[in-house]
Amino acid sequence: MRTSRRLFISGISALAAAIVTLPLYSWRKRESGSCLGESPATDINARGDVPIYATVTGMSTLSIPANINALRVTGYSAVGDGGGALYKKVGSEPSHAGKFQTEGGFWWEIAEGQDSTADMLGAAGDEITDDSAAVKSAIALRSATSRRYLVASVNTFCNAEMFERVIDSGATSNPVVNIVNDTEFWKLTGRVESVDGIGIRDNSNGASKIIISGADVIGSSYGLLSDDAQSTDLRDVIISTSFMYSDRADVIALNHFDGNAQNFIVTGNILGTGVGSTFPGSGFGLSVAGTKGWLLGDSIIKFSRSEAIHIEDEQREGQISNVTVRETIDHGLYISRSAESGGQGPSDGINVSNLIVKHNKDHPNHSTGSKVGFYGIYILATEHGSAPACNFSNVRAHGFEYGFNIGGGSAVEVCNIQNGYAKDCDCAVNLAFGATVRGEILATDCPTLIRSGNNSEIESVVTNTVPNAILNYVGTATNNGVLIRHLQFPKLLTHRGDGAEIFDLMDMPTRLMARISIRLNNRNHSFYMCLDARFNGMDFDITTGTDISSHIGNFSGATLMNNSGKLALRVTSTTAVSAKRLIVDIRGDIYSSKDLLAY
Repeated sequence: MRTSRRLFISGISALAAAIVTLPLYSWRKRESGSCLGESPATDINARGDVPIYATVTGMSTLSIPANINALRVTGYSAVGDGGGALYKKVGSEPSHAGKFQTEGGFWWEIAEGQDSTADMLGAAGDEITDDSAAVKSAIALRSATSRRYLVASVNTFCNAEMFERVIDSGATSNPVVNIVNDTEFWKLTGRVESVDGIGIRDNSNGASKIIISGADVIGSSYGLLSDDAQSTDLRDVIISTSFMYSDRADVIALNHFDGNAQNFIVTGNILGTGVGSTFPGSGFGLSVAGTKGWLLGDSIIKFSRSEAIHIEDEQREGQISNVTVRETIDHGLYISRSAESGGQGPSDGINVSNLIVKHNKDHPNHSTGSKVGFYGIYILATEHGSAPACNFSNVRAHGFEYGFNIGGGSAVEVCNIQNGYAKDCDCAVNLAFGATVRGEILATDCPTLIRSGNNSEIESVVTNTVPNAILNYVGTATNNGVLIRHLQFPKLLTHRGDGAEIFDLMDMPTRLMARISIRLNNRNHSFYMCLDARFNGMDFDITTGTDISSHIGNFSGATLMNNSGKLALRVTSTTAVSAKRLIVDIRGDIYSSKDLLAY
């Protein structure tokens, strides 16, 4: 008998309507035949599955068979509204919102092992209904049901993501996570915590495309240690938007002395070390050696027990940008060539921009409680004979003995500093033998501006606070002094107002050929003078025709002179002046092989 197409479609529609009217848990396609009279709920549970109900709403009116210990719902208020979840039976009312009660007083709660969402707790998500309670409850539920797993050590795998929270068993020799040979494209987004060892360890061959993002890494010793104990050639690594911590050693150590590791981006992180150490000389925020192509950026180092950033030994193409070191009890940024005698090649200089380093001598774990011996920017010359050439821009050092400590040597490489700033340092900049600095260093509350050895040169130092000393010269006294191209400092001028007076500004340098300008800006008294001056060690001369001056109020006759070995200002005033700010600017060649004090 033939059936018309219209009758056939009508029959299917009727069958579908009949199926929809059945309880969701009582209809399910069977993979093999069975008696239709068999209880669907009992049969499904026996097969290791769970019964399915429509929605959480209305469950309180249902009687669930006693042998059912878990069930699914396909929605919260309506089927398919996103609120579907797996629930398990519990013995008492849960303390969170992910629950319902059925007939007989039985309680059910959202089972662990699934991401609890606001939809599961009744959120409408329509931008009209206030879903505050559901959203808050979902966040609280995820926190309450999160798990932490105890492991001995976990190896990395290719094309895999690790999002679990894991903690090790306390064995010092085992890292929590071990990057193994030839791992490619592995990602960590979970939490790794070591009780007495290393968080993440790499001594692999061939590992690449390693991503640590949105993670929390806690090491009892190292947070992340990648070294060449087995000639690692780790490459293409991104560490971003993560929390990294080490209790007793370095937070991140990229110690690739064989120079094969390359391409590391460390950005958007918060790093910190603990105060205890069983690893002498460690406790860096970031340590880099022998690594080619690396970037540290947009990060904060909360605290470091040793140098906050430690750079040495054959590193190449390195950059630091937008980094704040909030507290260190050692040096801020340390750059060195210290192992060339061991076979490593020379280290490239690095580019550094927008860096802040702050030293805390008053920290209870500080080794001396003093600034002495601790430097903000520490560029060290070693056996190679020179320090690496570096470029600095917008770098601030606060609270050190030397804000900038620039190494030198026989093979001089120029250090470029643009907008360097030293605050509350004993000395703004220290120039080792042969050091050459281009650019400008600004100083505030630094008693001494420059400390220098032989054959050194600095382009510009400017201070907005009155210094005690311009130059502390520690080199030899004959023909090997320091050359200063530009110097600016303030003095406080007090004048009795009864004629001409002489005010010593600074010690006369060994040699001088410069344009000197002096200005005093005050509402009632001001003057400006500018002239070319020369001192050859014996005679002080002002070049004829170069004197430019102007006076407002009662000043007149301003000029410069050699006052018994002091560069001095002679000025006449008919009105008393008390402690007015005088700016001295010397631009040219200031050469000295002796101390220069400010008076």
